[in-house]
Amino acid sequence: MKGMRKKVLIPVLALALAAGLCACAPGGVSAEDATVYVRGLIDQTYLGQFDADYLALVDSTEEEAQEIYSSNLDVDVENFAAYYAIDTVTDELREEIRALYQAMYAEANFEVQDAVRDGDAASYSIVVVVEPLDIYQRVDAALEEVLDSFHAEYFAEHPEALESTGEPGDPAYDAYDAAYAQTILDLFWEKLPEAGYFEAQNVVVQLQRDEETHIWDMPENQFQSLNDYFNYFDYPME
Repeated sequence: MKGMRKKVLIPVLALALAAGLCACAPGGVSAEDATVYVRGLIDQTYLGQFDADYLALVDSTEEEAQEIYSSNLDVDVENFAAYYAIDTVTDELREEIRALYQAMYAEANFEVQDAVRDGDAASYSIVVVVEPLDIYQRVDAALEEVLDSFHAEYFAEHPEALESTGEPGDPAYDAYDAAYAQTILDLFWEKLPEAGYFEAQNVVVQLQRDEETHIWDMPENQFQSLNDYFNYFDYPME
């Protein structure tokens, strides 16, 4: 019933990012501050780790950071469901997908290099070296065969699913959709211990000062570029 997955653009997590840095203090924002900010942002977003120096820079609390981290996991859940054409995300399924992302992010390999001032410009450049995890590719390589087997067995045991409307709210379809989703999740859990890494990628992000507000922040599109390597759904386009 479900064939090829729906490929979607992964939304920017801008609404779940922390505030930028205020340059009001004497001396403004240093290169060390910029490095702490980027490392802290990555740790908060993907690892659920909240560095005290980072929280002080963005004038935030651990409770607020935890809310941002949780919101990001919910975005991951929605992206996962859209990418694999899962129509209904129950509370139980949501928790398992969140747990899967936590487990995948725990395997992340990255290094934040020291920030460098961009000449006289009001910006810093920071290189983040990321080794993308190949879990999505391992799953995709096995997915067609796994789903073919799943469909053959499921429809043999549940012929009523073939007569369903194919829409959420139809009990027969909802049961099928739940079993389909679980099959994909089971494949992820099976492949995660085998996962390796692609060649390291240097991702350059900037911390820039807004001339009107004097707030230093990372442009949303640059965070999105960084996120693409932590969620390496597709090989990057050349």
